[in-house]
Amino acid sequence: MGFQLWMAWRYLFSGKAFRGEILALSLLGLALGVAALVVAMAVVSGYQSTLRRAVIDVTGHILAVGPGPLPNRGADLAQKMRPLIEDSLVAQTPFIHLEAIVAHQGQVSGVFIEGLDLDSFDQVLNLEPRLREGRFLKEAAEPVAEAMIGQGLAKRLDLKVGDEIRLVIPVSSGLEGSGFRSRMARFRVVGVLDLGRHDYNLRYVAVEMGRAQDFAQVGDHITGFRLKLRSADLARPVSLALSHEFGRGLWARDWQEINRSLFEAAALEKVVIFIVLSLMIVAASFTVASTLLISVVRRYRDISLLKAMGATGTDIRRMFTYQGLLIGLLGSVLGLVLGLVACWVFMWAVEFFDLFPAEVYKLDSIQLDLRPLDLLATVAACILVCFLATLAPARKGAKLSPVEGLRYE
Repeated sequence: MGFQLWMAWRYLFSGKAFRGEILALSLLGLALGVAALVVAMAVVSGYQSTLRRAVIDVTGHILAVGPGPLPNRGADLAQKMRPLIEDSLVAQTPFIHLEAIVAHQGQVSGVFIEGLDLDSFDQVLNLEPRLREGRFLKEAAEPVAEAMIGQGLAKRLDLKVGDEIRLVIPVSSGLEGSGFRSRMARFRVVGVLDLGRHDYNLRYVAVEMGRAQDFAQVGDHITGFRLKLRSADLARPVSLALSHEFGRGLWARDWQEINRSLFEAAALEKVVIFIVLSLMIVAASFTVASTLLISVVRRYRDISLLKAMGATGTDIRRMFTYQGLLIGLLGSVLGLVLGLVACWVFMWAVEFFDLFPAEVYKLDSIQLDLRPLDLLATVAACILVCFLATLAPARKGAKLSPVEGLRYE
């Protein structure tokens, strides 16, 4: 291997071969293909990571909801769930969910109200780093209750910390719930949150649970629980165990199931983008094959001398194969460097241009995620394509007869 690799290195980086325009084009094509793959994989992986972080921070690992309002703050349900989840459970928090309309200065918008238990919600939800203005809720005795809202809603209605909003919800009237009447309450905005998801930012209103229960006139009833587990990977088996045990008596969904369509679309996009952009590397490999064919033609005399000195066809084949692999490795390294620079430029462009419409991708912004496995797959794809491109030129060089190469010398 040492002899063949040394000769491949000498042929590649000596004389006119390294300065040749064809070799330069080969390296440029490979580098551009690798760089495009690096940026694309970083964007899609960043989308997945940002979406995962936003979902878990705001909803927890598992959402457990009863078939109807749960009395006594869900004490019975919590007691029944405990034996099934106590080995994985870190914390749980009750919540109440209400659909409402918010009104402010003649503008209205549909929202959902999240009633939070102030004693336990911060053990499950990670809202602290998402606070952009103001403060968190407190158990205040003022007539006007406190609320935190998403930054999209604040922007749409031009709301600031300290402003008052009116929330309107439908309340059932009559014993059979055949009619509805509206109920209105005033809330003072004390905090603005960036929840990471565009749809949440436009509709999220968080209030203290007791205020939400009084507003909806449901007594001590709650909607369900949000659970935090030791690991996000445990969410799927735990949610399946809860669903199997309770059947229709409990609606349990893990963080992936709640947003299945978004996660599946991102995973499919990643595969498709990798395949499509890999075609750039395949196109560049034809130039690599041309470079090696020209190298074989130019090295007829050298190949003949090597064979006359005892080199076998296998040695010649390996020599040109190593030469193609060196081109692929060098193109991969240049592509990685170019890709990292392109990622930096991309992050700069995201801050100043609307490259990802939030209405389409559901995220207001993303952070690129350069995963080692993605980089390894990109480099492996480049080297594999270059290896396949070397087979024909290497075979041609191996079949050359010493007499034919030295005939006119």
